[in-house]
Amino acid sequence: MESGERPLFYGKIGVGDIVKRTFNIFKSNFSRFLLPFLILYGVMAIIFSLIYHGFFDLSYDDLLKLQEKDLDLVISVIIVTILVFIIFLFIAIGMVIQMVADAHEGKEVDLGKSFKVASSKMFSLIGAAILVGILTLIGLFLFIIPGILFFVWFSLSAQAVILEDKSAKDSLSRSKELVKGNWWKTFGVIIVIGIFLFIINIIGNFISDYLYDQIREDYSESIAITIFLVFSYVFLAFLSPLYAIALTLLFIDLRIKQTLTLKVTPQVVRKPSVFPKRAGLCQQCSIQLPIEADYCPNCGTKIRKEEEKRPEEKTCQFCGTSVPVEASFCIQCGRKLPKIEEGKFCTQCGIKNPIGALYCANCGSRLKE
Repeated sequence: MESGERPLFYGKIGVGDIVKRTFNIFKSNFSRFLLPFLILYGVMAIIFSLIYHGFFDLSYDDLLKLQEKDLDLVISVIIVTILVFIIFLFIAIGMVIQMVADAHEGKEVDLGKSFKVASSKMFSLIGAAILVGILTLIGLFLFIIPGILFFVWFSLSAQAVILEDKSAKDSLSRSKELVKGNWWKTFGVIIVIGIFLFIINIIGNFISDYLYDQIREDYSESIAITIFLVFSYVFLAFLSPLYAIALTLLFIDLRIKQTLTLKVTPQVVRKPSVFPKRAGLCQQCSIQLPIEADYCPNCGTKIRKEEEKRPEEKTCQFCGTSVPVEASFCIQCGRKLPKIEEGKFCTQCGIKNPIGALYCANCGSRLKE
């Protein structure tokens, strides 16, 4: 992070912040981000220039003289070149992802380390890209909208492979997990960066076409083609890191946001009380009970709450009829009912003692009659 720049990553930054941070981090590590793509596209420009001059620049008579094995050789070279390009393209993308993560964490951006990480996960990167491509194409055939949904859901799969060591399949699930609830934010980053790259690419194509026309008029078409290819690929090298940088910053932000969604239950601070509301003695073993205990910690007996300590009904000892607890006479036989004996409260500590106790079981004071 540049000096003086406010910290952004708290899981709540917007699309504009991510785009701004993308250009800042690209500017701060310009040469490191550019180098992998510059080498890749530079080599491609040279190879295709040689192929053009060695094959497509031939006259019609020269083409007729070529043998079938020569044509097969040229086609094989083109196919191998494209395959090598795809492999190293994904390695370059993986390197950018790793370098962005290191820069965000304040670590040194190391090209060697990034290349080692990206090359070791190359097949997972390619596999994830193939899966995303297949699902997106299927979705596009299903009325287009599902294809857009799939593309946005799985847009962070490469970041999941590099930064969390996910497999190709698991990276898609991880990407969808992070994008869930943040679909529009992810879509916004993709659209803003995509529109910017599209506009700059149009400008680059205009410049390259202009150079081609001017050089072809002043020199030759072969030289014009060479200049056109070199300029086009170098221009692509400048643009290629931006998309990967933006999505990596988005991935980091959404991962932090997911971490910050852990709910913290506020602690209830209780003031100590000399006479706790439900502190008392177990009716089974008579030990002191903790505040708000539901079971006795000594014998396991369920503790009756204050409202449960007195039954709602009592039984007449003469005829067995159930009568209200407040009744003084039996409603069936009419006989006088004895009062329910209750334990005494200690005047010193306020604890209710068992029936028949002479001394407080909590503080030992003599109980008053």
